[in-house]
Amino acid sequence: MTLLSCTKKSSTPTPEEEIQNITLLKSYKYAKDFTSEAYCYFVFQEIISPKEINPDIFTQYIKGATLSLNYLEHYNKWLQIEEGHECRNLIGSNFKSIQNSSQKKYIIFLNLKAIEAEGKNKEITYNHERLHIAFSLYKSNRDRIEKYWQSLTREKRETFLNSHPGYNFKNKDVELREFFAYTFQNNYQEGLDFLTK
Repeated sequence: MTLLSCTKKSSTPTPEEEIQNITLLKSYKYAKDFTSEAYCYFVFQEIISPKEINPDIFTQYIKGATLSLNYLEHYNKWLQIEEGHECRNLIGSNFKSIQNSSQKKYIIFLNLKAIEAEGKNKEITYNHERLHIAFSLYKSNRDRIEKYWQSLTREKRETFLNSHPGYNFKNKDVELREFFAYTFQNNYQEGLDFLTK
């Protein structure tokens, strides 16, 4: 009689699998499709103001973003009130609501036309956005990013901040999130390992 030992495969997902499992990826070949679905969700979450960034500017310059889908129900209600109607009117007949039938927690928007127009790499942009999700998921490990940030010389920190205008770096979370994402966007796995191992 021969006994074979069976090893049970771990049911705990890796950080990479966990992020993939909770993320809805929306990749748009045509910029107008990106704007028709994403613009009002950005307005609703107060990431942009329609007075400062109209749909045309949004279409041209926003390459990608990661947003929580926890507010989707409130967003759909917001679309029914005056402010939501005004936003929908800015988009016109092309407006499209966000569908989340798989109940994901985050949505990554990729505007391929804007990425291409800036000569950027789609995979690097995608990595950058996934690293934002990792930053959000593994809050208890953010001290690692803080230590890395503080290990840089003052000049290097200032160079980083000055080379990425438009972010609210007065907010420490924004500063650390963007530093983490830009630092590891060329090597997603290295970034995940840095934060989770």
